[in-house]
Formats: sequence, structure tokens, C-alpha cells
Amino acid sequence: MKAFRYIMSAAGMLLLFQFSNSQVNRPSKDSTISFKVFGVCDQCKARIEKAAKGKGVKSAEWDVESNMLLLAFNPKLTSIEKVQDRIIAAGYDLENKKADDAIIAADQPFSPYFDASLVWGPVSGRMLYAGMRFKVK
Repeated sequence: MKAFRYIMSAAGMLLLFQFSNSQVNRPSKDSTISFKVFGVCDQCKARIEKAAKGKGVKSAEWDVESNMLLLAFNPKLTSIEKVQDRIIAAGYDLENKKADDAIIAADQPFSPYFDASLVWGPVSGRMLYAGMRFKVK
């Protein structure tokens, strides 16, 4: 009878352990997606990858030649829209969404984040115009 009790209690503990182990919330596998992010240089690469990385993003690799971002993320922790919004907030355009400001830190030209390579201006140098005003009666 004692042996039967030991066997039943061991079986009960095994079932209890199995039931409690099945209730553990296991993270889902990472999803991998790629999409186009427009940039031109290695500095853009660093900024895009830094903006893409965040909670739930395992890796972000942007290719300068193809402008494709390869993103590995956990869909339980973040969404692709959140990652894309962070990239847009950094000032980079996507294939289907555009950033608000084409110049990074346009309102603060003396900040370290101002990107002067995106500023367009005249290429012919300074020009001076002079004139006179006449009144004909």
C-alpha cells in the first residue's frame, strides 16, 4: 500500500509539473522582414539601424546599395509600424511613408544633429542686383 502511495504521489507531481510547465508564456519566434529605407551613406546606415533598434528588435541591417533594411523582431513585443515610425522620426523616408522634414534638425542649424549635406543652395555664388526707381508724370 505504501508503494502505491509513492507511485500515485510521484505521478501526481509529474502531472502537476507538466501542467504548470505548459502554462508558461513562451516567446514566439522572431519574424524577419525587409523593406526599403531611403538613405545615401554610411552615416545614414548607422542612424537608420540605431532608429530601428528598440524593444523587441533583435537585429537591423541596412544595405547602402539596395536601400533595403533587413529586420528581425519579436511580434509580441513590437510591431512593424512602431519600427517604421521610429525610422521616420529619425528623418528617413520609406517606400510607402515619407518623413515630415527632409533636413534633419532643420530648426536647429547649430546643433550636432544638423545634417548640412541635405541643404540645397545656389551653385553660382553671390549675385548682386542694383536698380533705380523712376516716376514718370
